[in-house]
Amino acid sequence: MEETKKRKREKKVNEKEGHLKSTLKPPIRAAEKNRIATNDFANDIANISIQKYNNIVHNNNNNSNELNFQQTVLSTFVLRYKNPTNNQYTLKVVALGVGTKFLSKSNIENDIDGKCVKDLHAEILAQRSFKLFLYQQILEYCQNKDTLIFENVTNGSTNNKSNKKPVFRTPCKLKEDITIHFYTSSQPCGNACLKKFAKSSKPKFQNLPKYCLPTDIHSKKQFSALDRGEIAFLLKGSCDTSITMSSSINKDRSAKTLVDGTHAVNEDKRSYIHTCSDKILKWNALGLQGSLLKHFINDILYINTCTFGRKFGKPFNERALCCRMQTINFTCNVTNSNNAADDDKNNKYRMNHPPMLCTNVKFDDTIYYEANSKATFQETNCLYWCYNDQYPSILNGETGLALLETDSKGICRISKCGFANLFHIISKMWILKDDMNDKNKNCIEYYDYNLLKQVGKAKHHYVCKQIFSNGYNKKLKSKRRHSKNDTTGTKKDTTTDEIEKKPIINGTGKWIKSPNVKLNIAVPKVMQEYLEF
Repeated sequence: MEETKKRKREKKVNEKEGHLKSTLKPPIRAAEKNRIATNDFANDIANISIQKYNNIVHNNNNNSNELNFQQTVLSTFVLRYKNPTNNQYTLKVVALGVGTKFLSKSNIENDIDGKCVKDLHAEILAQRSFKLFLYQQILEYCQNKDTLIFENVTNGSTNNKSNKKPVFRTPCKLKEDITIHFYTSSQPCGNACLKKFAKSSKPKFQNLPKYCLPTDIHSKKQFSALDRGEIAFLLKGSCDTSITMSSSINKDRSAKTLVDGTHAVNEDKRSYIHTCSDKILKWNALGLQGSLLKHFINDILYINTCTFGRKFGKPFNERALCCRMQTINFTCNVTNSNNAADDDKNNKYRMNHPPMLCTNVKFDDTIYYEANSKATFQETNCLYWCYNDQYPSILNGETGLALLETDSKGICRISKCGFANLFHIISKMWILKDDMNDKNKNCIEYYDYNLLKQVGKAKHHYVCKQIFSNGYNKKLKSKRRHSKNDTTGTKKDTTTDEIEKKPIINGTGKWIKSPNVKLNIAVPKVMQEYLEF
């Protein structure tokens, strides 16, 4: 009898629990949490970026429609400029990248001719697309066309027949009303995701006039945990192995400073690719244009604002993307050149501190019914888009090779090899006048890709790059302690060298370089004088 009653009670309890489970809604998770925007300008940047993404991916009849870019990262570069028709400021997206992949160490080492794009994170694809945009603008400049970003410059006179020296074009100069703005839908990987050593607070909305440029002065940061990797460079984890904080390093003090998917620079090299936080820091120090383009562009192109979506944290962004190298000093800004353009204030290297903005515009507004699930970046392909492109270009995230929309030679336009081809075309158009005979005029010389980054107008950039790559490293002082009196009655000194005991980086560390590519660029021989070989 008692057993029968007990079974009935258990049955009722089970039925009640089953009813509750059937009536409860499944746990849900929003892809992006609600956020407070810094100002309307940040929302304008985000809206125009997401609108461009939707137009080129979802509203075109090309293969990009077949890609699953629901859970991914979007990054763009947006120009703010005055519209000549109404003299009002307007925004225009000129470069876009979508992706979350990067190449393995073996694939990087096998890419000896520079045909692969090694880092396919959205931020990097957007920056390389922006460089492609600059090359295209320089080509239009050489054709004496009005460009979106560069001023119309009166080039050297070609009427002086007595001057037998070749005449070259004047380097491009950025228009005064042009500003450059960076947007990414998620916090950059690396140091910006390190939510330690600073306190974050919710942004306070600021009312600004339409397209008014926000300003913000970064306070000087005090770094007290240098020996724990507070500002250290980090490398992206290997494609071949899942690297987490627990599996990638030993259980030491530096373990607390690592972010999922990264590993410390002072470990065995699992990749050559620095995190996006490190690379944006590099852009804020050396500009977006890189080395090769300095031969044709006078200005250093710095970012004017940075806008972020999910996981935004202002103090972490300031530390990661600029302030951790706030004391860097580029001693190479003094030049012996006779060119007045070299003394331009926009041609001085410095640490750029752009305002860090948050947008409440969601890139991914979908809902998932797994409360504890994380974003899964299943799409292996990535894409980039550049100003005036009809369709986006698709890249294989595992090989770094182009699938669609390559140049006429079948080479990805934003690879090193693609940029080398564009450099070759521009170098031929850069000569305005040459009185040498046709045999010498058409003579071509082949120059090493890496050497071209170190000579002429690119030399200052190269020297500053070396200063940056050496990083900020604070030397640890040796601690001297006194032991008790020994048997002779005298004190015995014992020195402890912390540097030997702590192999972890005490500062940013040094920049890890990828293996050099064996790539030669064909340049007219008469350009030797311009390139200062």
